[in-house]
Amino acid sequence: MAGGGFYCKMPALDIVNTTISGNYAKRGGGVRVHDSRSIVSLQSTLISGNSDDLDFPDVLGTFVAVTNCLISVTNGVALPGANNILGLPAPLDSLADNGGLTRTHALPRRSPAIDKGSNPLALATDQRGPGFPRQLGTAVDIGAYEYLPPPPATIICVQ
Repeated sequence: MAGGGFYCKMPALDIVNTTISGNYAKRGGGVRVHDSRSIVSLQSTLISGNSDDLDFPDVLGTFVAVTNCLISVTNGVALPGANNILGLPAPLDSLADNGGLTRTHALPRRSPAIDKGSNPLALATDQRGPGFPRQLGTAVDIGAYEYLPPPPATIICVQ
């Protein structure tokens, strides 16, 4: 089996505000680009926690732009672009119902992906949909999920 998270055999692919995690395949567990003529761009995308995230033998296409991404394992894949976090683990919570229409991998507190993304499509919400704004901090978060800080603690004083 090949291409656990993404298997591309298209001439062009633009992956934006996406989280690819928890996938397994014998080849290309995270992203597999099968056609050497494929042109791929990644924007504000998190790729981590797959059997392999990006691996040179499984990525035959050309990455033309990679910006504001967090990719834990690149294994020799050339990634031109800016504002990326490469080679750093990206802890994610388990796939769960975090509200909204689909299950998501929540970002834990202090994730390196928080406030490091971009919003090239001007999305109003994260993957969960209405009620979950695309930006809550100084910038959007990398991936499909926007971190929601816990509410401030309530202090009760008794005299």
